[in-house]
Amino acid sequence: MIILPVHAILRFGSAQMQNRFICDIGDFGKYGLLRMLTGASGKDNCITLSLGIVWYLASADKAAKDGKKTRYLYDVGHRLRSCDPELFDSLREIAICSERSIACIRDSRLFPEGTAYFEEILPVPENRKSGKHSSESREIWVQRALASTRGADIVYLDPDNGLMPLGMPLSRKESVKYASLEEIARFCARGSSAVLYHHLSRRVPAAVQIDALFRRLHEYRIEGVKTCLLRYHRGGARVFIILAMPRHRDILSRRARSMVERTPWGRHFTLVEDGQILCA
Repeated sequence: MIILPVHAILRFGSAQMQNRFICDIGDFGKYGLLRMLTGASGKDNCITLSLGIVWYLASADKAAKDGKKTRYLYDVGHRLRSCDPELFDSLREIAICSERSIACIRDSRLFPEGTAYFEEILPVPENRKSGKHSSESREIWVQRALASTRGADIVYLDPDNGLMPLGMPLSRKESVKYASLEEIARFCARGSSAVLYHHLSRRVPAAVQIDALFRRLHEYRIEGVKTCLLRYHRGGARVFIILAMPRHRDILSRRARSMVERTPWGRHFTLVEDGQILCA
């Protein structure tokens, strides 16, 4: 009989939630942004920032139909290719030749050498009455994510839906689709700047939701961070929240602005700082 350690069990479980999104048009924007911020692409690449990726892997909803927006990769003349030809061609090769998975991204060398990938599955709460057990399981997972990405200049957090709604208890099964402000703050507290994916609702104007995000982050007051946000206009409604620590503030601000002002990405992203649209 083979006995696997806990981390192996967590990694070998069903992790199809993010796998089904690999290479879709949202992923292209996500990876393009991370490559620009770290200096893996673009002209401002004299300084490379190290990267850690926390996938927030969860078991898949078998009825989900997301993650099918990959048709753009089959058009080599697609307007997105000019944003980052290396990224476009790499994702196209994965989509055509491979079974899409986060392992393909890890092995693609799209990000700086030494990038840390935290791929353990976030435990799903068994029931709403097991609040304490749910908190303990998630705390262990968060501690392992922190350890795995120790030393990274930037940590990218990739929950399925984004920032956890106010008042959502960890005992709810839906909590695995979100990152809490407390978790984000812990990555920042040890000196890493954070980038968070957040899905916008189609039921409320984007500007209203973006304003609410800035207010929540301002009220929580993660010490030392400066917040800006990049809204991606391709595929679903989504934003990427950048929480820059003092030592990264200038370079991340410069690269975010350069991305939307001086590269083809400017046709697909809008930069917002403190609720004000700066570049669109």
